[in-house]
Amino acid sequence: MMRIALVLLLVMITTGCDPVTGSPAMQSARFVAVTDITGVPAQIATGRTHPLYGLVMPENAANQSIVCSVKDAGTTGAVITGNILTTTAVGTLIVTAVIVNGTAAAKDFTKDFTIEVLPEPAVVSGPVIGYNVSTFAGSTMGYRNGLGAAAQFDCPIGIAVDKDGTVYVADTWNHVIRKIARNGLVMTLAGGNGEFYSPHGVAIGSDGTVYIADSGNHRICKIAEDGTITTLAGSTQGYRDGLGAEAQFN
Repeated sequence: MMRIALVLLLVMITTGCDPVTGSPAMQSARFVAVTDITGVPAQIATGRTHPLYGLVMPENAANQSIVCSVKDAGTTGAVITGNILTTTAVGTLIVTAVIVNGTAAAKDFTKDFTIEVLPEPAVVSGPVIGYNVSTFAGSTMGYRNGLGAAAQFDCPIGIAVDKDGTVYVADTWNHVIRKIARNGLVMTLAGGNGEFYSPHGVAIGSDGTVYIADSGNHRICKIAEDGTITTLAGSTQGYRDGLGAEAQFN
């Protein structure tokens, strides 16, 4: 009888059952804790709305929903509604990002971010002698392919031009890379299915390869002429030199 009891005890332990109650146990062993939140911008322009997207680390963490609040608005007049940040003046503010039950079954994960609010770039209202300034593509904030002003971007930052005159754009808050033909037709080159997170920079190699600073994912990617996306360097957030995925960016 003792031998049978020991065998039953071993079976229950290896199958994840509570040896006392016989019910499934060790649920917490499958709980993947949050270790970090990244991707919150360090600088923004005043007088505009800024979505406070965040990236949860690791990617397979059990909880992914980030809730942001203003911890210290300073002189910025900052207000957050539905993770959308609005400011009225320059200065520095502190935002608290929280993931409920982020690190354990009964504990939240909390991280503070300092954000610098800068003046809105000046708009020239009068004529600029020697230059003819016009809109090549884009109009209001959004995400839409199309010709000229019919297209929409959301905070485009990086830009590069290839030898044929095609323009490549890091459409940062749409998390995609766009390209603009010489006639102003805007198309999506890559992204839209989670491949990028807040891409900021773009460059063109002599062979036509497009290189992307995939800022929110802390890596450098490249897009081949056939559209294949691969990681050139970087992996998790940090600072480390090394080969390929051994390197770290922040």
